[in-house]
Amino acid sequence: MKPFFGIDLTKDKKNTQLNANEFITATVPADMVQRLEEAGDAVENVLKTAKLPLWMRIIKFIAEIVGLILFLSLFNTVMEVGFTALRESLLFVILDVVCISIWGVFAYLEKKKNKEVLEADQSQCALSAVQQNLQNSYDSLKVPRDAASLDILIFYYKMKGEKLIACPASSHTDSYLNIDMRVYTQKDFLCFADTENVYSVPLSALESIETVKKRIPMAGWNKEDAFNEGIYKPYKITTDNVGRFWVKSYHILTFNLNNEKYGIYFPSYELSQIEKITGLRAE
Repeated sequence: MKPFFGIDLTKDKKNTQLNANEFITATVPADMVQRLEEAGDAVENVLKTAKLPLWMRIIKFIAEIVGLILFLSLFNTVMEVGFTALRESLLFVILDVVCISIWGVFAYLEKKKNKEVLEADQSQCALSAVQQNLQNSYDSLKVPRDAASLDILIFYYKMKGEKLIACPASSHTDSYLNIDMRVYTQKDFLCFADTENVYSVPLSALESIETVKKRIPMAGWNKEDAFNEGIYKPYKITTDNVGRFWVKSYHILTFNLNNEKYGIYFPSYELSQIEKITGLRAE
């Protein structure tokens, strides 16, 4: 099965083309793409100013690591010997309290600065510009205003015989890329729209929704609600120390076209929406 939103590195390690590119049915003008990129750069610059200075971030990180190590060490000592052991380790107790306090102060300052920057008029204008340019792109692609906003997985892969192996998305992560797309039906097609293109699949070619009970990492979180709150809490999504989001399972929407089987990968929390749009039920 060929991943629809996959990039095949089997024969070309520098390949950047999605398998889905041959199914593109609409594309936004180049000048509109440029405006969206410029608006995105403006937001990125705003987010950079929301960070603490580098030296503060380094101290905060060191305090967090040292504080955690000391706490675990002291906790193990107490479990083995009892609380009387803390008297002999008073220096380490004080050091641990200092480290945790430093981390807490810098964490508070970071949160406060982040809030102040994001609530500033300049930041709001930058965010508004991105939203407006996004909507302009969708309007140019004739995406319905009520189209579902769903997370779709994009990834690099290699084929070893008949076996598909997902490859690192970059030099420092092996994540699947979690991309927000507008998903809807139009005439006899199931459509997936990003900010630049519409990819269309004949509804008649759809076959099934496969369930894969395998834990995988995703790069990025696109929902307004936190990954561990509200409707997403039952899925028990977790994060790691490099910012990836781990899901316990995922699904593959399959279809067959021109004697080729394709699969569109998506996280488990989007299943109900995909079922509603396609009329299929997961295996």
